[in-house]
Amino acid sequence: MAQVSGGIVQLRSVEAMTTLVQEMIDAPIGQHRMGCYHGPSGAGKTFATAVCEVAYNALVVEVIENTSKLDFLTSITEAYDIPARRDAASQIRAIASFLDGEQVPLIIDDAQYLVKRNMIGMARDIYNLAGSIVPVILVGEPKLYDHLRGTANIYNRVTGRVQAPPCNMADATRLAQVYAPGVDIDPVLMTEIVQQANGSVARVSGMLGTVRNAAQAQGVVSFSREDWGKRPFMNGDMIPVNAEPRSSARVELMATRSVG
Repeated sequence: MAQVSGGIVQLRSVEAMTTLVQEMIDAPIGQHRMGCYHGPSGAGKTFATAVCEVAYNALVVEVIENTSKLDFLTSITEAYDIPARRDAASQIRAIASFLDGEQVPLIIDDAQYLVKRNMIGMARDIYNLAGSIVPVILVGEPKLYDHLRGTANIYNRVTGRVQAPPCNMADATRLAQVYAPGVDIDPVLMTEIVQQANGSVARVSGMLGTVRNAAQAQGVVSFSREDWGKRPFMNGDMIPVNAEPRSSARVELMATRSVG
């Protein structure tokens, strides 16, 4: 297994997804190797996908809500310089041939949009044409796995299913090393941040950015619940206006990862 270590990549959401990908890679001959990684928005799925992209040299495609079959396929062939004609059938065969030759996983982020637009069969076609031995991981919203039940020839191939775990105190402590480095955060405040975030990595990250900005403005290296004061918490109902926006998962990954 590709070893990923250092900082933010040790989040539970990352460990859960890398474990799923590795299990699909290591599946015995004859067992299908399609997996499903699902969870709510903000759970860290896209970041975990970015980690797996680097750790496993995976092909990653993010589905947009209003995509078409050709747009989806072209986004893969163009991103990875896969020669193919412009028709969908040729692109599916070209992608499958590439995966079979490279023996790397295909990870489809926001796969629920393929389901909703009745295009999930393309994932099955790519998987089948690649010999049913290259892992295909579907990543998406909480009910993605349930929605796959309506497509038996996809659902029956999904032999690995993992739900993204919620952000807990251990995750928040690791996130603080990235979003609030050098700031000693009172455990009481950290606990409330985790509770208010309702398991969201994105919300915890945003609030830790607020802590860092406030600590820098006050010229302190320790920050307590009293220092937080009446600042709003990011709990899904209200977004703190002074929270620092997160940069993209892949940018953060390149800044913090180490792969051995």
